[in-house]
Amino acid sequence: MLKIAICDDELLFCQNMEKIILAYCLEHDIEAEIRLFLSGEAFISLGAGMGEFHIIYLDIKMKGLDGIETAEKIRRWCNHAYIVFVTAFVDYMPDGYRVEAIRYILKNQKNMEADIRESLTAILKKMDVRSHVYTFDFKEGSRKLPEEQIVLVESDLHVLKFTVNTPDGIKTYCLQAKLNEVEKIFKGSSFVRIHQSYLVNMKYVEKIYGHRAFLWDGKTLPVSRAKYQNAKERFLLYEGEI
Repeated sequence: MLKIAICDDELLFCQNMEKIILAYCLEHDIEAEIRLFLSGEAFISLGAGMGEFHIIYLDIKMKGLDGIETAEKIRRWCNHAYIVFVTAFVDYMPDGYRVEAIRYILKNQKNMEADIRESLTAILKKMDVRSHVYTFDFKEGSRKLPEEQIVLVESDLHVLKFTVNTPDGIKTYCLQAKLNEVEKIFKGSSFVRIHQSYLVNMKYVEKIYGHRAFLWDGKTLPVSRAKYQNAKERFLLYEGEI
């Protein structure tokens, strides 16, 4: 399911955007859940729960915590969400690059609905939300996991540990399998083998430097010499795609 947040201190504007997005999803047969937030403070109060959203539409000029400040706090929790600024001002675009906003939409102008629809098309093309859902029979029970929620797969004495960013926080699931087998399952996805023991989702990598992968939560992982060049190239390619 595609999860979208709309954060704007004007309720009527939020509701209008919600109608546009719901109509788009209905036309394209996409199951979506949309939540409205009337302030930046309301949204960031979710804490790790912010990570459940695939797309976040943010008004820049809000009372209290503005859109740029809200986006900065979002990025401390999750690096994978697509942020779209909806604003009456264009002066903030340089700040938007810093928080990796994917689009700017100008409020209350004749092309606004078309721009919202275009933003959804562009993001969905990158996400391919109707695929890349994997089912694994973990020791904890069978789970269906969207690609964007799986942070890392770690091999530890023939047991694979999956680190998963769920709406309820970070979870760990264990699977009796070989990392080579899971790597084949993830072929063509955003996962990259960086080490004999690690398969990591590029969505959660902040940078690769000095034979280390720096993740969104501050954790670092070793990148083997044999896999460093490929990992670096895949990371740069992924960064260019988003």
